[in-house]
Amino acid sequence: MHPPRLPPESLPPAFHAERRQILARKIRNGVVVLAAAPVFPRQRDDQYHPYAPDSNLRYLTGCAEPHSALLIAAQDGKIQREILFCRPRNPAAEQWEGERMGPERAKRQLGINEAAPGDAFEKTLRQVAAQFSDIWFIPGARKELDSKILQLVAARRAANRAGAKPVAALRDASIPLDEMRMIKAPHEIAAMRRAADIAVAAVRAAMRAAKTARRECEIEAVLAAEYRRNNAHHAFAPIVAAGKNACCLHYGKNSARIRPQDLILVDTGCEMRGYCSDITRVFPARGKFTPAQREVAGVVMDAHKKAAAQVRPGGKMDAPENAAAKAVAAGLRELKLARGTPESIIARKLHKRFYMHRVGHFLGMDTHDAGRMTDDNGAPRKFAPGMVVTIEPGLYIPDAPDIPKELRGIGVRIEDDILVTRDGREALTAEAPKSPREVEEWMTD
Repeated sequence: MHPPRLPPESLPPAFHAERRQILARKIRNGVVVLAAAPVFPRQRDDQYHPYAPDSNLRYLTGCAEPHSALLIAAQDGKIQREILFCRPRNPAAEQWEGERMGPERAKRQLGINEAAPGDAFEKTLRQVAAQFSDIWFIPGARKELDSKILQLVAARRAANRAGAKPVAALRDASIPLDEMRMIKAPHEIAAMRRAADIAVAAVRAAMRAAKTARRECEIEAVLAAEYRRNNAHHAFAPIVAAGKNACCLHYGKNSARIRPQDLILVDTGCEMRGYCSDITRVFPARGKFTPAQREVAGVVMDAHKKAAAQVRPGGKMDAPENAAAKAVAAGLRELKLARGTPESIIARKLHKRFYMHRVGHFLGMDTHDAGRMTDDNGAPRKFAPGMVVTIEPGLYIPDAPDIPKELRGIGVRIEDDILVTRDGREALTAEAPKSPREVEEWMTD
């Protein structure tokens, strides 16, 4: 009998098996325990919010079902046992909630050595963990799992007189997992390319729709339609912000009226096969930038270009931040929103009134993905091939009396997804119109 066909959102089982082997080599000796993300009911009825799988569990197994858990026992850097716990098949429950994978199918479909029903988790954990002194988990991620592990520690301590091996260390599994997830393998990059392509198509469609849209929600609907048409989902709640709403960084109402003179900021991304894209563009409601809008967008374009140029193998991770800040400060001086040299504007933090966030973040299974941009000593890390980061400088000019009238309420952010390659970088979202000229040409074509 052939194994069931993989759903289109899955990566090959061999990819996940290799991740488990790499993790075993990193921890050397010990037990790794991870649990699925919880489900969240909507108020008091029988509906639930869309399920968001735990990224680390999915990274190691491909399992995206709730009520699952993973146990890996490693000895001398090799996997001794690997067990996925998941919901058993239940025709009555599946009539209401949809098909479950079940342990037997999990072994075939996910390529994992052992699978068991969820109610065997605690007993198996006690049996397997009894052979090891180190337990790896992610503290604070799942309170119920934290409680079970602390109970296990207490039970082992109480049994010391009978010869039980005490738990010597509780270790944070996110430390090795974050390091692994920072560098994307070819299968991951392929999924992210597809997610980027779909987001680019959605943004292009949104630009065209803006010419007749009356409210922000109409543009949001265009994004959603493009994602669902491609069997993808929103990676995060989209931002569709017209006019001064764009100056609110996490604006999310997406319901205001669009005025003919408004500039529209769209920050969106889709999830494909568990991997995310994240793109931001600005475009005029009726296809033509005002001179002031064009000038502000030009400053952000310059900051984006200079920041992105710093993303390369061996480059320091604070270099894009510094380049963007300097370009924004120079632009503020040209816009007559700040006085002094770019260096003095930055030193006095005058740019922070108009540009208050960082220039980017890691991207992967999560929109703000695993990884740190500094080392253990707080020094900037270096870019390495396989990393994917966003570059997203912005300018948010408040509607305030001390601001020239023509600049008030203009918000601009430009964001691309950048893959670090062996010899440089690649912008995965580059095909979305970006400069005012490109945007106007696309909207009027």
